[in-house]
Amino acid sequence: MKIDWAKKSFEEIGSIGRGKSRHRPRNDSVLYGGKYPFIQTGDIQSADFKITQFNQTYSDFGLAQSKLWPAGTLCISIVGANTAESAILGFDSCFPDSVIGFNAYEGELDNYFLKYYLELLKVQLKNISEGAARENLSLEKLLTFKIPWPPTSERKKITRILSAYDDLIENNLKRITLLEEMAQITYEEWFVRLKFPGHETTSLDSITGLPVGWESIKIGSLIGHDIGGGWGEEEKDNEFSESAFVIRGTDFDNLPTGNIENVPFRFHKKSNLASRKLEDGDIIFEVSGGSQNEGVAKSVIITNELLAKFNANVMCASFCKLARPTRKENSYLLFHFLRFLRATKGTEVFEIRSASNIVNYNWTAFLKFQLIKLPSQEVLTKFNFFAEVIHKQIYQLGTQNQLLKEARDILLPRLMTGMIDVDTVGADLSA
Repeated sequence: MKIDWAKKSFEEIGSIGRGKSRHRPRNDSVLYGGKYPFIQTGDIQSADFKITQFNQTYSDFGLAQSKLWPAGTLCISIVGANTAESAILGFDSCFPDSVIGFNAYEGELDNYFLKYYLELLKVQLKNISEGAARENLSLEKLLTFKIPWPPTSERKKITRILSAYDDLIENNLKRITLLEEMAQITYEEWFVRLKFPGHETTSLDSITGLPVGWESIKIGSLIGHDIGGGWGEEEKDNEFSESAFVIRGTDFDNLPTGNIENVPFRFHKKSNLASRKLEDGDIIFEVSGGSQNEGVAKSVIITNELLAKFNANVMCASFCKLARPTRKENSYLLFHFLRFLRATKGTEVFEIRSASNIVNYNWTAFLKFQLIKLPSQEVLTKFNFFAEVIHKQIYQLGTQNQLLKEARDILLPRLMTGMIDVDTVGADLSA
């Protein structure tokens, strides 16, 4: 039975205000590279609950021009494509005036409660956003909303039930990160430091300096099919008749975690999709985009476990390249090499930066000149066995997160509107 709780405004339950846009000094090195995270609207994703990743930082100079918000603050994006997205700060941070900050009077747990309620309001908030060039949700309009506000004990019970799901999701995300790091560290140990199983009894070639049975080859010789992605159309017609999800560079980090809800679904020409449809073992490589402080060359590996999440055709976006190895057994070797190369800035030599700071990658030169170590078949087989187990575990954890989110989202509206009694939900609330 639905309960009619008292309704309160944001200002009645906490302090709320906009961030402050950064002042750009003449020397950007004064601003960037500091210890203070600078959260932007693109960093705020409701599905992630907490903000744990960001692209820019503030120095002490930047902090003097802005405001440091404490960890636990609820952030709400009010501008652009991420309008009405919300998340909890995972650390003390700065953010611009395109982001609203909220802190409840009765403590951080109420920030969480409001975060959950905003999930129900998201569509409504997007509908009232305005702006000729882009979506814009004003602080004034946000303050007009009245929020059902149950008694303190009820709010705490509801928040603890829902946050139990998010705690499990967060733990899985930590495990995914550890597994990704384990795979990458193992690659570097075997193929950079040459400490692979059996290296003690393997001699080095006097000319190449590589273990006997290894060779250094051009990376292009390992790729049998490469092609730029596509974008398609929003509506189906006779020409654009084939449907497929389109993975962009901005989606790469979310795929292993099970978060695919923001991947666009589009319609494509039959001929375009036929040569771009992703398969197990393919690699997507970002060749255009970037920013003033970040290049391109991000990559993601495609597996059957990932494709099963979509249950539909999948291709990459037009700012990416599909790279299909000549032999699928080279996929994990290529993927981890690409990640290592980007992490060590080895990909930057092939980047072409325009006056507008758009970065394009010289893919043709990369395939022609970049060298990669190809190990013996024995070492490659061992690495593939290890990497496949790791990546299967990653996507299994991502699937668990999908199921946890679905269960939480089914429960969310029922709890937040008082349709079900919190005491009937089988959760441990003793914490």
